[in-house]
Amino acid sequence: MRVVYLQLPVLDFGYDYAAADHPLAGGYLAASALANAVKHEPIFLPQALSSFASTRALVREILSLEPHVVVATLYLWNVDRTIRVARALKESNPRIWLLAGGPEAAGDFQDRFPHHPFDLVHCGEGEQVFPLLLGEISKDPEVNREKLAAAKERARPAMALDEIPSPYLMGLLPQAPDGSIWVETMRGCPYHCAYCYYGKSLQELRWFPAQWVKNHVLWASGKGVKEIYFLDPSFQVTPGLAQRLEELARWNALSIPLHTEARVDRVDSTLADGFKKAGFRSLETGLQSIHSHVLRKVGRPGRPLAFAKGAHLLLERGVQLQIDVILGLPGDTSRGFLETVDFLGEQGLGEHVTIFPLLVLPGTRLKERAPYWGVKYRPSPPYQVEAVGETGIEELRNALEQAERRLDLGLYPLHLPDLSPSEGPFDLIGLVEIHEQQGGSLPGLAPELMDSLAQSPVFLFRSGSHEPPWSLMSQWGQWQKKFLPDLLPFWGMEAQRRFPSRNLEKLLKELHDPGSYQAGLWSLCPDDYLRLSCRPFLLSRCDEDPAFWLELDQLIPVIRVVHQMPFFQDRDPLRKLPVLWETPRLISRKILQALQPLFQGREEELLFSRKENTIAWAAITGISLPPGKPRMGRVRLP
Repeated sequence: MRVVYLQLPVLDFGYDYAAADHPLAGGYLAASALANAVKHEPIFLPQALSSFASTRALVREILSLEPHVVVATLYLWNVDRTIRVARALKESNPRIWLLAGGPEAAGDFQDRFPHHPFDLVHCGEGEQVFPLLLGEISKDPEVNREKLAAAKERARPAMALDEIPSPYLMGLLPQAPDGSIWVETMRGCPYHCAYCYYGKSLQELRWFPAQWVKNHVLWASGKGVKEIYFLDPSFQVTPGLAQRLEELARWNALSIPLHTEARVDRVDSTLADGFKKAGFRSLETGLQSIHSHVLRKVGRPGRPLAFAKGAHLLLERGVQLQIDVILGLPGDTSRGFLETVDFLGEQGLGEHVTIFPLLVLPGTRLKERAPYWGVKYRPSPPYQVEAVGETGIEELRNALEQAERRLDLGLYPLHLPDLSPSEGPFDLIGLVEIHEQQGGSLPGLAPELMDSLAQSPVFLFRSGSHEPPWSLMSQWGQWQKKFLPDLLPFWGMEAQRRFPSRNLEKLLKELHDPGSYQAGLWSLCPDDYLRLSCRPFLLSRCDEDPAFWLELDQLIPVIRVVHQMPFFQDRDPLRKLPVLWETPRLISRKILQALQPLFQGREEELLFSRKENTIAWAAITGISLPPGKPRMGRVRLP
C-alpha cells in the first residue's frame, strides 16, 4: 500500500519559505503507522516540487506515484490549495482514499469547507488515529467511510509521549532544507491565550522523556545538522529547566545552534547563562502588548519591564531574539499598539521586533468572542483582522506604516522576478514569454505546459510596439484566475515611451484577485502595490523622459534594461531603479565585485538574464537563494 503524506508549505513570491518545507507531521504519522505494524510505503514529495511546483504540477506528480491513500496535513496557509489538489486527485482516481488532519481541521471545518473531498477529517493528535485508519484500508481496500469513522472512535484521545516514535531516528525524514531538525520536548501549553488554538486543544502538559531529547541531539551531532529547533510553545516551563539546560550542554558537545520559543520575563542571569551554555543561539518570544487590560482580555499574563530585562540578559550572551507583537488585539487601539512599539524601541529592543496582524483562528475563544469584542476579520484563510473596535482597516495600515518607520523595519518585502531561466533541460517552467503577435489566439497555456508550471512563474509580454499590450495581458490575467487561482504570478511588460498611466492602473485592478490567500495575508500592508495578489513589473531601457519612469516606479517596479557597462552616470536620476543586465556571456567575478558598491544595501535589485551570473552575484553579495530550487526553464509563445 502506497501512502503519500502531503504537507504543502508556506508560499510567497520569492520562495522565501522553501528552507522550512519540512513535513514533520506526516513523518510522525508514517512512523506511528510503521511502528504499529501497518505495512505500507510512505512517500513524501521531493522538496524541489512541494516548494516550487504549481498545483497542477503537484497533482500530476502525485497521480504518477499511484498512491492508494493520501494523508494531508492542513494549515491555514495551505488548506485551500490542498483541497484543490485533493479534489483533482479524486476526480482523476475516485479510488484514492483522502484523509486529512492538522490545525486547520479544528472547529467548524465542515461548515467552512462544506464541499471538501476528504473521506475523513480528524481534529487532534494523529499518531493513534491514522495508524488505525491505514490499518483498516490495508486490510480491506473496499472499506467504507462508516468503518473508518468507527475505527477513529476506537482511538485513545492522546498517546503517552514515550510511545511516539521519531521519524528522524526511524530514517523516514532527513533534515529540513535549511539543515535543521524540529524536535518536540513537550505538548500542551500552560497559557490559554484567546487567539491561540494550541493551548485550548492540548490543555494537559505532557513531556517527552529526557532520553528522547538526548537521542535527537546525538543523532543531529552525527548527521551534520545545522540547527535544532525545539518546537515547544513555552520551553521555559520545562520541569527542572536549569537541569535540562545543563543536560543539553553535555549532549550538545558540538555546539549545534539551538532555537525555541519561550517567555523571557522570568529569565535571570543564571538561566541566561544556561541557555547560552546549552547552545541556544536564538529564541522567539512574545510580548504582544504592554497594556494589561489588553492582555487580560485575551487571557495572557505580561510584565513588560521584566520582559525587557530578561531579553537583554539573553542578548548580552549572544542569544538573538525575535520579539513578537500583535496588531489588532481586542481592546487595543492603534495608539496602544504604537505605544508597545515605542516601548520596545526605548528599551533598545526595536531591531528584534516582528509584527503579526491578529488572526482569528478556527476553534479559538477569540473566534467565539469576536462579535462581542468588536473584532472583524476575513472569514476565509488567513482569517486576518480587518477592524477592531473603532479602528478600521485604513487606521490599522497606518499603524503598521508608523511602526515600520519608528523601528526601521521591512515587514513586507518586495520581490523582483527571476529573469534568468536555465537553458537546456528544465524541471519546471519559470518564465513564459508571450509575444504580441500571439494576440490573435486565445490566452492561456496548453494543458501539458500548465502541468509543468512553477508556483510563482513570470509571464513576460514582449511588445513590438512602444506600449504594453493591455488587452492581451488582461485576458491572460482572467485566464490565470480562472484556471490557476493558486499561482503567485509575476506579470511583466515592455515599454520604451511614455503612455497614459490610467491604462496601467486599469490593468492592475484587472490582474488583482481580492479573494486570494495572498491578498488576504497582505491586506494590511501600507503599500498599494504590495497588497496586490500578483507582482506586475515593467522592463524598459528608459532612454528618455526620466521623470515619467520615476513616476511610474511609484505604481509598479520599473526595471531598467542594460546590455553593457557602465549602467549609469553619477548624476543619473534613474540610478536607483532596479537593473536587468541582459547579456548571454558569463560575467567575471572581478566585474561583479566592482558592481557591489553601486548596489550597496539593495543587492537584490541587480538582475541577470543568465542563471550562472545570478548565482555568482548571490555568492559575492550574500543574497540567499531558495534551497533546493529546481531548474526553471523558459517557453516562448507563439
